[in-house]
Amino acid sequence: VERAAAYVHDALSGRFRGLHWAVGSASRIKAQRVHRSLRRLRGLNIAVYLLIAFFERPSWCYATAQCGNPKEVMRWSTETVPPAASQAVEGVCILLFGIEMALKAYIMSPRNFFSSPWHIVQMLLLSLNLAIVCIQAASPTNLAILDRPQAATLNDLNPMLRPIFFVAISRSVRRAARSFFRVIPAVSDLIF
Repeated sequence: VERAAAYVHDALSGRFRGLHWAVGSASRIKAQRVHRSLRRLRGLNIAVYLLIAFFERPSWCYATAQCGNPKEVMRWSTETVPPAASQAVEGVCILLFGIEMALKAYIMSPRNFFSSPWHIVQMLLLSLNLAIVCIQAASPTNLAILDRPQAATLNDLNPMLRPIFFVAISRSVRRAARSFFRVIPAVSDLIF
C-alpha cells in the first residue's frame, strides 16, 4: 500500500523521485510519514527564518548600543530584539533545517541524497550559516567586533545567506529564479 501511495504521489506531482521513495524498510516508511507530517512546521520555520530580518538589529550596527538616528534608519516602528535573542532564534531555525535534512537523507539514503547538487548546496549554506551564528554567539561582547573587522563582515554576510538558502530549498523558487535569469538578456537587449 505504501509503495502504491508513493507511485500515486509521484504521478500527481508529475515526477518520479526514484525507487528509494517507494521501496524501503519499515523505519524509512515511518520516517517518511514523520517528514510529511512536519510540512507545516517547515513552512513556519521558513517564515520565521526569513522574517527575523525585520526584527533583528541591522547588521551594520551590531557593535553599537544605539543604532543611529531613528529618522534616518527606517524600522517601521518595529521593536528590535537584542542580537543574542535573534541569534538564538536563528540557531533554532538552523537546527530544525538540519533535522529536516538529516531525516530526508535517511529517507532517500545518503547516496541518493548527496547525488543532488542542490542538497549539497543546502548543506554547505546551512553549515556556513551555523558557523557564523556560533562565532557570533562565542564572541564575548558585540563591542569586541569593532576591534576585529573580519568578524564584522560576518554580521553582514549572515542576513544575505537567508534568501540564498531559501532559493536552494524551494524548487518553485529555483524555477522562478531560473526563468528570471533567462529573461534578463532579452530585456537588456530591449533597454539598451
